[in-house]
Amino acid sequence: MKIQCPYCKELSEWKDNQCPLCHKFAITPGFYRKSSDRVSGRRERAFGIATPWLLNGGGFCNIGIIFKSIPRWVLALGGIAVIGSFWHASTLKPDHSQSIQRTRINLSTLLIALDTFKKDCGRFPSTEEGLAALVSDPRVEGWKGPYVLKLKDDPWKQSFFYTLDGSSIKLSSAGPDRKAGTPDDILAEEGQGVSAKEIKTEGIDVSIGTAGTSR
Repeated sequence: MKIQCPYCKELSEWKDNQCPLCHKFAITPGFYRKSSDRVSGRRERAFGIATPWLLNGGGFCNIGIIFKSIPRWVLALGGIAVIGSFWHASTLKPDHSQSIQRTRINLSTLLIALDTFKKDCGRFPSTEEGLAALVSDPRVEGWKGPYVLKLKDDPWKQSFFYTLDGSSIKLSSAGPDRKAGTPDDILAEEGQGVSAKEIKTEGIDVSIGTAGTSR
């Protein structure tokens, strides 16, 4: 069978994957065939001529050959489908309901731990001490912790925000947008804590608990 060289365009008999005239390499159509007598392609059946895959031109050249054989209307429909799928995905709003519920449970758990810390130490942890004071002893008289065995980030991989303003504490999560001070912030509310001797959540373990919170 004669092979039409994709480089010099000459027809000749190829023994290997190399044009005997211009000596450039290409992969002949029969290179991947499982059977030597297998014939594929309309041109091979009709004229006994085959066009090899380009090697010297690189992968992009080979891809170009494939796309040239595809009708333009098929490519157009494929492009519209791809663009439409990206647009549809961008309009969908992710469902954060389960993550928000879990965050509220974690905030409730932290309020219990903070309340217990205050009962033992006579005050809440300072802003500088932060929530870490619930895990390790900040060298405060009366500390009987750890009040929290594990302290992890919220479901959006952000740390919980804690500050002490006088005798009041502020505890919150930045929420789904990961930015503090925005409408989707999740705040720990007064009375959110519940009575418990041991509460475990996916992110936080509290070993000691009391009823309610005081600020």
